[in-house]
Parts: sequence; C-alpha cells; structure tokens
Amino acid sequence: MVKFNQIFVRNLGFSLKIYRLLPVTNLPSDERLLCALIGKSKETALALLELKTDKNFIEDFVALVERTGFAGLVLNELFELEIINEFNQNFYNGDLKPSEKLAQLAARESANHRQNESKFRDVLVILEQHLQSILWIKGAHLCRAIYPEPQFRQFGDFDVIVHPSSVERVIETLEQNTFISTPNAANCNQFGAGPTLHSRDLFLSPRADWIPTSAVTMKQGTKYDIDIKLGPFDRGLQIRELDRLFSDAVDGSCMKHNYKAPCNVDHLMIMLRNLEKDRFRNWKSLLDVHLLSNQLSKDEKNWQIFLERCDREAVKTSAWVGLSLVVDRFATAVPSAVIDKLQPGLLNSLSFLASPTFTWNSCGLPSLLFNAITSEDWSRKFLILASSFFPSVAFLSQYYKEGKTLKKTDIVLYTLVHWCVLVLPAGVTRRTFGRKLWPNTRMLGQSR
Repeated sequence: MVKFNQIFVRNLGFSLKIYRLLPVTNLPSDERLLCALIGKSKETALALLELKTDKNFIEDFVALVERTGFAGLVLNELFELEIINEFNQNFYNGDLKPSEKLAQLAARESANHRQNESKFRDVLVILEQHLQSILWIKGAHLCRAIYPEPQFRQFGDFDVIVHPSSVERVIETLEQNTFISTPNAANCNQFGAGPTLHSRDLFLSPRADWIPTSAVTMKQGTKYDIDIKLGPFDRGLQIRELDRLFSDAVDGSCMKHNYKAPCNVDHLMIMLRNLEKDRFRNWKSLLDVHLLSNQLSKDEKNWQIFLERCDREAVKTSAWVGLSLVVDRFATAVPSAVIDKLQPGLLNSLSFLASPTFTWNSCGLPSLLFNAITSEDWSRKFLILASSFFPSVAFLSQYYKEGKTLKKTDIVLYTLVHWCVLVLPAGVTRRTFGRKLWPNTRMLGQSR
C-alpha cells in the first residue's frame, strides 16, 4: 500500500525538481509548532517550546505565521491551550515579546479583513442580478463559513465559478462597472496563443467540456481582482455534474448581501484540487481542507457522498493525498475507511509528476498525454483529445479567423494550424506564429 510520503511531486511549469512530501515529524520545528497549534495538540506544542535547541526557532515561527496570515488564529490557539507564557519564554530577536508581535500582525489582518469585506459587499451589489448563476469559493466564503472568526482566513482576491451559460452576461455587467480584463501569459492560457479581443474569445474551445483553467481576471484599478472560472477544479475539464453543483449550493451573506457558494462536500473537493494545483504547499488550502473535513465529520453520511462524488469526478488521488496530509499534520477527523477507499493505483500515484492542468492551447501534446495516462479519467481525456484534432468549422472560424467565413482551402489551412496549437506549448506558439495570427492581442476593456 502506497503512503502519501512515498508520492513523488514535480514543481510546476517545466521544472525538473522532484520531491517527496514529508511527514510532520520531518518538518522544521517552526512548521511542526504551527501544525500542533492548528491541531490543538497542547502536549506537542509544549514539547517543541521546551526544546529550545534553536535560538531562531520562534523568530522563524513568527515569520511563517506572517507569511501565511495566521497570526490571529495562532494567537487564539496559544491562549485557548493556555501556553502563551511558555511561548513568550522562548528567545525572540525583537523589541517585543513574541505574542506582542503576533498581536500586531493579528491587528493588521483584522484591518485587511474589514477592507476585503467592504470590497466583497460592493462586488455582490454589482452582481446581484446574477445571484443564481455564480458561486463564490475559497476565502471570501470560507472565512465566514468554517473559521472561528472570519478574520482568521485572509484572502486577496475573489474567486467565482460562473455557469457557462451566463459568463458573457456576468462579464458584461462587470465591464459596465469599469472592470477590465488584463490577460497576460501569467493569468491567461490563451494570451498569444489565441484571440483575446472580446471576452467571449477567452472561452472558445474545440469541445464544450474542455474549458480554460484561468478564463479571465477582471480588475477595477488596484482595488478589486475577480477571478472568473467556468468550472470548480482548475484542471481543464468541466465537471460531470455542473448543474448539480449549482443546485446543491448553500446561501451565504456578507454585510446583509446574499450570495451562493458550493456546499461543504463540493467545497472540500475544490480545495483539495486547489491544494494539488499548488503542489500541496499552500498552508491556507491545507487549513481549509482541515476545517472542511471536520465539518463533514459531523455527519458520517457526508463522507459517503464525498466518496461518490470524488469517484464520479475522478479526483480520488488528489483527495487521498490532501486528506492524508491533514490527518498527518493536524490529526484531522477523517475516517480511516475514507482514506483507504481513496487509495490510488500505482499509475495514478505518478500523476503528480505531470502538470495538474489539462489545457488544450497551453500544455503541449507530450504534457497532455502524460497527464491523461496517469489520471483516473484517462479514457475521457483521450476521447476529448482525439476528437479535438478535428473541431467544427464554426470553431476554426471564430478562433483563427475572427468569425469570418472559411473557404475549403482555409479549413485545411486552419486545421493544420490548430494541430500546431494543440501539439505545441503556449510559450512556443506565442513566440512564433501566434504573433502573426493574433497581432491585435490586447487587454479586454481597452478601446479599439
């Protein structure tokens, strides 16, 4: 039986750096203390504080807490576990006691949260007519849904799933309120590898179920960032039960303005996939998974639903690693039977060496094939990939010819060009023939 710390993980992009996930006992002392506090293990926390083998231990710990945005949460746990005095007795290279430094950071987090709450309220007002067709995910919802205090979960932007049938209307509403999109190679797979003149261009695909992972980010100056997604998993494939995701949504409220969000079962799947996308290094996602898992454990029926949906959506392997991690790090209340049923096969356990996304105009054919071979839904991916080599004439026209009528010779020509876009990584496309095919690439919202 494979264990999570035997899994090989490759860094994102074209990096060849490969590493294994470490069990909590092999983590640095500062990370072990953070895990102990989140897991409410007073005994482990005291044992770490009493070691005093590294004079930089607490200084490193405070720096880690500052990076993760967990100061308020950590300070709360130190008081609840009644170990604040032991914490302050450790060496700290600063004018303040360690707890006083944490209090300063916590005050900053609270102020930042109040600002984000006001921003979120403003966005909800703008998009109130689209209440039923958008789902808010990650920090904007989870901070008030599963955390003891909402300021304990920091977030910088707003992530939203928009039903594909409504995405153009949602973007139009945002543009009417001075939001613009600024696609670039970092936040838009299609930049330089496809048309970006209009918002609808960013959702063009040879198949409806092959969606962009980062469709569009809408900005209003430096004040708001809204990341619009067509699906919940940021993987390139649309989920099988999109309409069910929306029908099972729960109600939320921010400053008396209502919104919709995925239910806890779906949100746990989303955060597990997000954790995988960040190569299992994102502390916020890890904590989200921990708290969501504890919510599911309040009713054992939730875990059966979770298992069924993971199997249906082919995310069992990422769920297995993510849940194994939080059990190891925080002693999270996940039934061992659940983890056993998620256990991957040998080939699936290699999936973290592949790119976490399956994107038609970005990854390149070798990456797509490796992603498909090592994934649970390999048959679906191979079917989608094979059929995408011969897309509809309407797609060829819209993607490669600005919607103009194509002659027979044009169809042959643009089919060959399309094969190049499928086969080559986006970085190659945008540096070669992409600049000739789409010379008018610009930021959405700019005047022509």
